[in-house]
Amino acid sequence: MNRKRTVIIAALLILLSAGAYALRKFISRQAASGAGDFDSYGRPSGDAAPLRQAKLFQVRKAPFTDVVDGLIGTVKGDTIELAFGGQEEKLNSVHVSVGQKVDKGQILLELDHVRAESRKNQAEIALERAQRLQAVGGATLHDVKEAQAVLNVAQKDYEDTFIYSPKTGTISAIHKHVGETVGRSEVVVSLVSMEDKFYVETGVVEGQIDQVRSGQKAEIVIDSFAAHQIAGSVQGVSHEVSMTGRTGTVHISLPDYVQQKVRPGLSARCRIIVYSKNALVIPRKAYDDKKKGVMIVSEGNKTALKPVQLGYLTREFYEVASGLEGGEMIIADISSNPVEEGAEISAAGEPARYQGGSAE
Repeated sequence: MNRKRTVIIAALLILLSAGAYALRKFISRQAASGAGDFDSYGRPSGDAAPLRQAKLFQVRKAPFTDVVDGLIGTVKGDTIELAFGGQEEKLNSVHVSVGQKVDKGQILLELDHVRAESRKNQAEIALERAQRLQAVGGATLHDVKEAQAVLNVAQKDYEDTFIYSPKTGTISAIHKHVGETVGRSEVVVSLVSMEDKFYVETGVVEGQIDQVRSGQKAEIVIDSFAAHQIAGSVQGVSHEVSMTGRTGTVHISLPDYVQQKVRPGLSARCRIIVYSKNALVIPRKAYDDKKKGVMIVSEGNKTALKPVQLGYLTREFYEVASGLEGGEMIIADISSNPVEEGAEISAAGEPARYQGGSAE
């Protein structure tokens, strides 16, 4: 019985050894013929491991712009504040209303001028009397000149009870009502000149105001102007920010062809182009801040670090000042998909390209 068991065990061992030998010979022949991707121990060969995929970005020149967007403004003009220059009197008449267009020389307001007119009439009579007396030797030339000077003052006081429009424009505010007392040099009416050019006033937040400079191009849409985009330019910047909105004031000029079609107070939406250039552009995520470069992909699909000098920067894209050429392929996002230098990769889909504000 024991002898029979020993023979069976020996036979099984011989069969197992023969099987293992045959398997090794089969694997060796497959490896030699290239038909298999296994090593001599039957494990997948390292050369057969799948290539790592990565999204690529093709560098090329394109219009690269940066804008300060979402600005809300108001059409304004040069405001002229008008006041009476005479003595304190009650406001007698207001001949205009807010929003009314007025012509140069038109009477706008007048004070109670009964006393001023009376003084003027008395001065005229005194001058006539002095002139008659001088003619018969009863008064000197000095007396006549004094009477004339008194009349000049009375005439000026009378004229100061009226306010005339110094320019063609639009009444923007009236600060007094009929019957109220008005003092000398107290502003009573405001006029927006139509002889001077209208502009748009808007506010830019303090985080962006330093990017805005005079002469930069702007795009304006005035809501009541058929949503037509108007080309303007920055004509003035105040870097002193307000305490409430934390914004700096910016004035944007309006072209001549709209000057006669707009009026003060109209609402406008604006965007200011703070940078514009035809440049090589890369995604921000493609740039390695520590290594100061990008990972390019050569013809053999091997990666290599290439130093890059940057120009203008936005939140999403960087301008390439030097280091890259148009047509080169780079890893599009090394922040979330880090790739070692010298790695072999395959492209995950079509390469992205910069399309004026986005990568497509």
